[in-house]
Amino acid sequence: MRLQEISPPIRKKTIQTVWDLLKRTPGSYSNATGIHDLSGDWNGVEDYRSDSAFYYTQEETSSWFWVSFQKSNVRWLLLTRVRISGEVTNPLKAAELTSKILKDESIIP
Repeated sequence: MRLQEISPPIRKKTIQTVWDLLKRTPGSYSNATGIHDLSGDWNGVEDYRSDSAFYYTQEETSSWFWVSFQKSNVRWLLLTRVRISGEVTNPLKAAELTSKILKDESIIP
């Protein structure tokens, strides 16, 4: 699936360098507070890449997490966002939700 009609004006080597920097240990989550393990059995997961973002105001908190990996010859890409009004919450919320979704869908045990 193509998300845009033309190739971006960015060198392929630059794209590959950024992509390589996002490579992580399967099932891990890295942010300013350190490296955290996500729940689930991540054995058999290959080419795991992820990143996250966290934003908050006095009115709401948004936690974003995306993960891309391959398992059993299938490439997975999942983006989650957790938005909570009225309080500041843990930046790990979206990553924890991703792990729960993957377990609920039996993608990881």
